[in-house]
Amino acid sequence: MVSYDRPSFSKKEELRQHFKQKRLSFVGEVKHRADREILSNLETLAVFRRANIIACYVSLPFEVDTCSLIQKYLRLRTIAVPKIEEKPNLDFYCLRSWNDLNPGKMGILEPVSRLEKIELTQIQLIIVPGIAFDKKGYRLGFGEGYTDFLLAQIHSPKIGLAYEWQVVPALPRGPLDQAVDIIITDKTILTVSKK
Repeated sequence: MVSYDRPSFSKKEELRQHFKQKRLSFVGEVKHRADREILSNLETLAVFRRANIIACYVSLPFEVDTCSLIQKYLRLRTIAVPKIEEKPNLDFYCLRSWNDLNPGKMGILEPVSRLEKIELTQIQLIIVPGIAFDKKGYRLGFGEGYTDFLLAQIHSPKIGLAYEWQVVPALPRGPLDQAVDIIITDKTILTVSKK
């Protein structure tokens, strides 16, 4: 068992490697069941049910699955997905069809640029990934800085999706790190206290 306050685990890169290793063994039906529970928990939230323009990441195979979420709501809501532009910017485009996605930087599916751009002020809810989250809502990402730069500009509710084992008491953080408002796992819905 990892102790998150030990000096050897105080650096973000060490924690990244720890959680990356752990998720390699979290596969198959156990992962699929957890993904379904997370989606179900998300759908119970009033903030999700009210949002008509939802920004959402397109998941990689080892992340909480958002592909089924996107496909389910593609015709019911405006789903905006990110495209990596000149660092540190992410632009969002309104997805009309799953076929409008192509592999982009880092192997992540991105929208083609001919789609309608969604301004950050239009987004009513944003769903973000993380390698880990802590109970104050801070996340451990890939270290590129795209998501924190984005979250600093968005004033709508921010939801992090994670497996229960990805939520820890505290993570090291820097002055530019941004917190989410809610963390949804396969076991809990955690509304983050801003105190």
